[in-house]
Amino acid sequence: MSAMAESLDFSRLKLDETFDAVNKDMDQDSNPYTREVIKTTLEKYGKRVKDDDDCWQLDQKKVAEWYGIRALRKYASQSSIPPAEFLIKWKSTFPPYAPFDIEIEMLRGWFFRPTGSNLQYLSKNTLPSDIKERFKMLFKLQSQWDMDDIAPFVEELNTKGLKIDVFIMKYARKRRVGKKFIISSR
Repeated sequence: MSAMAESLDFSRLKLDETFDAVNKDMDQDSNPYTREVIKTTLEKYGKRVKDDDDCWQLDQKKVAEWYGIRALRKYASQSSIPPAEFLIKWKSTFPPYAPFDIEIEMLRGWFFRPTGSNLQYLSKNTLPSDIKERFKMLFKLQSQWDMDDIAPFVEELNTKGLKIDVFIMKYARKRRVGKKFIISSR
């Protein structure tokens, strides 16, 4: 928000300028935003500009995803929410006039669909680390999954580097419905 308020160029964020923008209205005695914090944030949500070591291009997709995960936690932890309603709530979490494009697919790996279409927040950290138990839990939450929706929840367990669809088929069934592949329990 501070970078937007100071009209900084998101394609060329300089550390000192960004630091000054963030700290402009902060009480210096209780300010948590040190130069290192700003640099870490730029490293996480930006890419270094090739011709300048002290300049980053903000990755707007990563920032939008961060806001989306926070919105899922806030609005879809206790119960599911229709996708259209969630998109409105997600967009409302951005600072005014934020230039971020959003779509539900950006948040794959952070939600499931208990009723087929509604979204509900799901953190990978709450899932079992045992492969069979993880699939069992995922199918308990949702009986059928789109291949693209289930893959992010299981790809970290694919330690042999198999193609993701081959890996999933070791523990589940796949059937084609139109252009999509639907995954279900064995």
